[in-house]
Amino acid sequence: MASSSDPLRKCVVASGYYAKVDEEKECCCEVKDERVATMASCIFNLSNTIVGSGILGLPKAFADVGLGLGTFFIFLFGSLAVFGLHLLAVSSVIAGDPRASFRSVAARAAPKFTALIDASVAIKCFGVATSYLIVIGDTIPRVLRGSRRLWILAATASVAPLSMLGKLDALKVTSAVSLGFVLWLALVVFAYRFKVDEEAVGEKRVVAEFDLNAARYLTTFVFAFTCHQNIFAIVNEIRKPSQRRVDAVILISVGIALSLYLCVAVSGYDTFGDNVEGDILDNYPATFAISLTRFCIALLVLFSYPLQLFPSRTCALALLAHLRRKTPQDEDDAATALRSRVVATAVFLLASSAIAVSVRSLDTVLSVVGATGSTIVSYILPGGIYYRLAPPGPMRTLALGVFILGICIIPGPRALEKVAVFLGFLEDV
Repeated sequence: MASSSDPLRKCVVASGYYAKVDEEKECCCEVKDERVATMASCIFNLSNTIVGSGILGLPKAFADVGLGLGTFFIFLFGSLAVFGLHLLAVSSVIAGDPRASFRSVAARAAPKFTALIDASVAIKCFGVATSYLIVIGDTIPRVLRGSRRLWILAATASVAPLSMLGKLDALKVTSAVSLGFVLWLALVVFAYRFKVDEEAVGEKRVVAEFDLNAARYLTTFVFAFTCHQNIFAIVNEIRKPSQRRVDAVILISVGIALSLYLCVAVSGYDTFGDNVEGDILDNYPATFAISLTRFCIALLVLFSYPLQLFPSRTCALALLAHLRRKTPQDEDDAATALRSRVVATAVFLLASSAIAVSVRSLDTVLSVVGATGSTIVSYILPGGIYYRLAPPGPMRTLALGVFILGICIIPGPRALEKVAVFLGFLEDV
């Protein structure tokens, strides 16, 4: 933990775990000016980071594990997300850096692995952002005219201005609108429960069911709450920072996502039972409401794209500085920082759009970033970093448990599925 002689500590007044800026005294103006985000803004951005197009696959996941086990998984992994986010938020304060990032916190906890951590977060977020462009390319042509390539390039161009911004708080309006799109999806899925012909409904299972066939859908639950890459931006930007306020943002954000997940998953599964498709919207007739919902999902992932770009860009620039053997202070010049941000953003946009145009299978991208990058960000890093930084105690023991869980998850469902296919217990899909 930073000593009292640390210059960063001289700029703040301790408030519990959190370092609260004292506006009455001489302090770092740069740190104070960064704290511009309201709690509502933080909740919108963190909730939108959590909820993505993966919500469309939850009813199918419920069909494969049963209503009881599916509901249990939603609550289990939602609770683990809350705990992991709390661990990272507290770790950022223990590390004593008012401009916390995965790199700065990891440098205190495991300095030998900072480059690996930066690379893992950057690649994971890049993969998810690329998957969003693939979703747009697969969705918009079903609603409007135009080729898949055209819409991917148009989406990339339209999201470029948002992607060039420097603060997460700047995305609060688009994040709030995106949550409105998800709410519309939930209302449509719920309303159609009372309109679908009973003949379209398959078998429904309430009793928990889990077998090798269900293993392939476990990752849908495991990574449904991945948003940890943006918790440091929340900690850095929130006004009047305190442990209670940040924990409230975490709880409310995960609670919003959990409620929306349950509404879509339970309503969709209750509507179609075992006949539900991997994309719940494929079960519905081609009406105006469904077409509008598809368009809303496309806008949802478009507005979510910068939420993945920001942390990826931060980690990529930190990794580049490490390779060039520069310190963060070398980038303090505003013009240099702006130029680096613009160049990194442009490279990110061009690379992700090129891959999205070339790769048609969404599963190809998600299989690369899912069981590896998301596990590292959601489980291994929160548990491992806190364990290395915190003093002995019950929380440190629980953090070790989260770390071990992450180690077990990485080869888990995906490897189990491949072994089952090889042995002939499952058909490859």
